[in-house]
Amino acid sequence: MDPDVIAAKEKYVERKARPSKNPELLQQILGKNPYARALATPLRRCALTYNALPSFFLQDFNLMEHPETGSPWYVPKSLAKYKGPTVSEKEIDADLEPKEEKVHTSQTQQISAESTAVLGYSGIWKKTDQKDERPREKAGTARWRSDMHEFVLNLMRRRILEDFVRVTNSKRGYVVGCSGWEDALAKPQVGAFLWTGGDGELDEGREIPPEFATLDVPTGRKEESKTRKVPVHNLRRLLGKDKLAELREKLPSSIFEREVVVLRQKQYVVDLEMQLWKLQGYLAEYRELYRDFEEPQMQGLDGESEEDDDEEDDAEDEEDEGFTREQEDQSGR
Repeated sequence: MDPDVIAAKEKYVERKARPSKNPELLQQILGKNPYARALATPLRRCALTYNALPSFFLQDFNLMEHPETGSPWYVPKSLAKYKGPTVSEKEIDADLEPKEEKVHTSQTQQISAESTAVLGYSGIWKKTDQKDERPREKAGTARWRSDMHEFVLNLMRRRILEDFVRVTNSKRGYVVGCSGWEDALAKPQVGAFLWTGGDGELDEGREIPPEFATLDVPTGRKEESKTRKVPVHNLRRLLGKDKLAELREKLPSSIFEREVVVLRQKQYVVDLEMQLWKLQGYLAEYRELYRDFEEPQMQGLDGESEEDDDEEDDAEDEEDEGFTREQEDQSGR
């Protein structure tokens, strides 16, 4: 009954204080910055590469029981609408129900029982009785979809589509259609540019935004002439043809039939910007990055001239001559 003992026991189970309703200026700026928010997520280690990264850059998985068979399946945890321990307890998306013909067991995917703890099994194990061996046995027989990469991509696109509908229907001017790039650059408080290519098929030779494209947008006072980089997202590639058509159908306001759309830099839109950035990294091929990485190596190989080779041969000959002279001197003695 000692109050000090009780306080010590409840020290790490008390609720954290709610954020202040009057955040400081720096907090307001970081709250609207999707990149700062992503980098501020907790540090976690990847189960396959063992690289420690902010959790935003990793895809988490969890074990969920099939509602009919009761067999465990790996499911993208953060992409599911319902994040509970079993599918049978709550109804979730129909796409989360795996198809038998497109899956195989975790053993064929070389996912060992040790790695299941990092793939989301540890949370279930902590919440269950450790004397019960069923969770451990189920984790060893968990199934993994053979089309998991496409499954994750489809869910990422669906969540972004839902966020687009949510933000656009708020009718607060967070999503603005533009007549062209000049009109888009003149918009205030731009958080991201969305390129749709307009309605219809693209013409041959038309310029398409490359991977990780950015535009410099003026910021601050005009006399300071400061700029900041704003990302340009290619919605035709990120959402795909079908999802982009579905988005236009759900939003009959014809905003996404414009060639360029602007996302305002508001805290209400930050989650959507983070999802777009993550999807862009998921689909990126990083050709420019690999090209920049390989060119210096190739230049170093090609830069070796015949004169350099001759100098190296002469140096080796001088070393050989010096070595033979030492041998002759030692034999003469």
